[in-house]
Amino acid sequence: MLKKGLVTVVLFVISAWFLWTWSNNRQLESANSLIPNTYINTGNANDVNQTDSDDTKKEGLHQSMELQNERGSSFEIDDAEPDFLDCLPESMYGHEDRKTKFQKYIEIYESKRILAREKQLTSAKPLHYALFATPPENKTRFDLLIEHHVKHPGNPIVSNDIIIACIGSKDTRCRESLISELLISDSNNAALYFSAVLFFLSKGVDEEAIAHIELMEQASFFNERFGERVLIYTQALKGAEVSDFSLNVSDGLVFNFQNVPLVSPIIKWCKANSDDVIRSEACLVLGDQLFDRSKSTFNRTVGTTLQSIVYESKGNSEGLATSVKNRNRLRQDNMSTARDESFIMLHFDEGLARKWLEYMDIYGEIQSKTLLKDEADFLYQTEGRNAECNFVQEALGIAEYISP
Repeated sequence: MLKKGLVTVVLFVISAWFLWTWSNNRQLESANSLIPNTYINTGNANDVNQTDSDDTKKEGLHQSMELQNERGSSFEIDDAEPDFLDCLPESMYGHEDRKTKFQKYIEIYESKRILAREKQLTSAKPLHYALFATPPENKTRFDLLIEHHVKHPGNPIVSNDIIIACIGSKDTRCRESLISELLISDSNNAALYFSAVLFFLSKGVDEEAIAHIELMEQASFFNERFGERVLIYTQALKGAEVSDFSLNVSDGLVFNFQNVPLVSPIIKWCKANSDDVIRSEACLVLGDQLFDRSKSTFNRTVGTTLQSIVYESKGNSEGLATSVKNRNRLRQDNMSTARDESFIMLHFDEGLARKWLEYMDIYGEIQSKTLLKDEADFLYQTEGRNAECNFVQEALGIAEYISP
């Protein structure tokens, strides 16, 4: 039984790893695809990007993004594999029959896991059902969220999901009175007010949007509750017939990405009103709030974009250079932490993974990875190479039983 469990862990740790890093990188890619070309310089040494490049050389951070001018400022992640794959013996790739059997095992297990997940969520607790279950044919996710809010009002994650669902929606239930009611559930959280800002802008109610930007400033904390949401997802699947905590975390992170609100309206609004004193100032305040206080790398990147729009319109070259530098640093820091070898231990150590998710809501995505790297290195350091490879190779030794 122990052997089977270890085999399963090793078989899926690679796919889980890429799901985790994919979720983070897709968020940054989406954010940067909104940034106009004028906010990214790729010219000579006098360009604002040059300062960031110098800093990058000093710190030895990985450069794995390629700016695509023809697609605005979106970037592509290179196909290089994380360093931990060096732990895998060549035999894993050198035997076609073994590779085929390996892949088949993964497909069968994943199919069983998905079926078990759907079965578990269908009869889950009300909160878990509203957030994660596949809606019945005659209902939508929005229906499930509203029903839960009516029966069990006051849950901040449900409240935020409803506001996000209302952004740009023509559903008559998405009234301003509903938004005001939902904000009470997390009234000290700037993240909820940010969702409200996006809602009011989608309705063309500028005055309310500006008023809620002011409420963001007054809020005592800014927490998107991403880590909490993932932990709730893992709780929902606890007890499923086929379940794996690490893969459930990966799925939860993907759910988070899929639930990120559409921010293009705020980008367009700030660009269209760059000459309006009141609206331009509101955009700058919003940009500062997102960059300085948000826990989400995606939202922080959006914040630097808003700053760039305002600084360029005002002819503030110093402010523009700083915002571009901060945006580039977010990209680089995100990639350098995502590719760290010790990060794989989160897949093997549930305690570390839980702590990372808790840290995410306290310190933010990037800083939480750095803290967990330090902790993983401390816990698993051995003579010579870190224990990550020792663990992987030992488990893969057991995987030899899947040989042809």
